[in-house]
Amino acid sequence: MAKPNPQYICILLEVGPERWKAYGPPGDREDISYKMSATGSVTDYTDSIKLALRQKMAALSFINKTATDAADVTLKVSAKKSSGRRAGQEVMLAFVIKANQTTAKAMTRLVDSQVWTGVQANQHFKSKLPSGAEITTVTPAGATDSSSNSKLNAAEIVAIVLGVFANLVIGGYIAWQCLQGKAKSEAQQMHFAVSQNEDIMKGQAPTPQVVQPPPQTPQMVQPLPQMQFQPHQFQPQGPPQMNYGGPPTLVFPGMAPVSQAGAA
Repeated sequence: MAKPNPQYICILLEVGPERWKAYGPPGDREDISYKMSATGSVTDYTDSIKLALRQKMAALSFINKTATDAADVTLKVSAKKSSGRRAGQEVMLAFVIKANQTTAKAMTRLVDSQVWTGVQANQHFKSKLPSGAEITTVTPAGATDSSSNSKLNAAEIVAIVLGVFANLVIGGYIAWQCLQGKAKSEAQQMHFAVSQNEDIMKGQAPTPQVVQPPPQTPQMVQPLPQMQFQPHQFQPQGPPQMNYGGPPTLVFPGMAPVSQAGAA
């Protein structure tokens, strides 16, 4: 036999009413309801069968003090209005489990994990049902029974009809407004085309459409700076000098010599 691993601690969980003490002091009462559809008739579910079903539900909820304790579970069996091949052959099993605000949510999750579907419910309850009977559907805690809301009352039907009628009226008005605007636009375009055709038939140029240019924002133009030019005034800096040793040349101070031969 293998020795236990000291790194792990095995704790046996309570499977009775002591389990729910770990969730704290009990609050106000809050019951949990489960509804199951099963085959058979109401007369098939005798008191002994009802007690066995209650004991099984108490064991699944961990609220039975002993194996035969079912004090905190009630069961009501009633005929179910069904249709099809099972018409008149089904009953409704309505369980109510006593709980409180501290334990209701945890207890609901516990029971849901075991009887969420008809297949799961049959694994626990089939041996307690009348001979040949079976559970077909399950309505978990907090869910709404579909059979109770299969039909709408008169007020709900009237509200739906009025809502549909109001939507039709509003939609028709919006569509009419859109059609009116479209027809007006098409009429204007047609009138302009006809007037152009008449001008062409009369030998006149079609009346041009005057298009107003968009307004323009005036822009400030900066004037260019004026440039002033002053003519150069030549002022000799002395009397001209003659070159007597070579070709006749006039020399003015501050200028290049000018030869008379070149000038001629």
